[in-house]
Amino acid sequence: MAWIGKSDGIFRLHDSDRFCGSYLSIPDAAEILAVDKSCLIVYAKQDDDGNEWVSELDLQKRWGAGDIRSPHPARIGSATRSFDELILVRLLEITYPEARVEKQVPFGRKRLDISVEISGKRKLIEFLGPSHFTQQYQRDLRSPFERKKEAEDALGCECVLWPYWIQRCSRNIRTLFEGDIDGFASVWSTKAHFGDFQLYDAARIIVDITKRFRAIRSD
Repeated sequence: MAWIGKSDGIFRLHDSDRFCGSYLSIPDAAEILAVDKSCLIVYAKQDDDGNEWVSELDLQKRWGAGDIRSPHPARIGSATRSFDELILVRLLEITYPEARVEKQVPFGRKRLDISVEISGKRKLIEFLGPSHFTQQYQRDLRSPFERKKEAEDALGCECVLWPYWIQRCSRNIRTLFEGDIDGFASVWSTKAHFGDFQLYDAARIIVDITKRFRAIRSD
């Protein structure tokens, strides 16, 4: 989590197109983690108006450490899951209540974050945090398009790469299935910006990933 900055701004689960920050209300955080609200009171901070918020970064740490007992495990095998994945899963369920959503989908000896099927049309989603673009762990950086191709070859459907600069919101969820929706990007709570990327041909990769959400503007 070395490239994650301090929490900033407000996120609202049921108004995600307009609120893209990383402080959550206790009801929203409880809904995402599928836990009782009382479990999260201890992590809350009050703003000047007396409203209580919990930091996404604190939730990720506490959930990962096992302090928050959620039915969504923080680890599956040797893989560590991200809180972003849980947010996307809940947004999918809210945006498309009829969707069939699977988490941590195996292919070969690997896993992908999410599979979603609507009216027989299936998409795979892989969330890409800063460590996919900047050297954070002791491993070689690979183009995310290599993993995309591996998943598509194995599972026979499109794998959408969801980078951290694409807002986690219902509008961007809709771009996955609706061709007339333009998505949008926003960057917050990170210390890794495009100029820090260490992947070969990073500029092309940024553009190609962003195009899938129709989030590139002429200005």
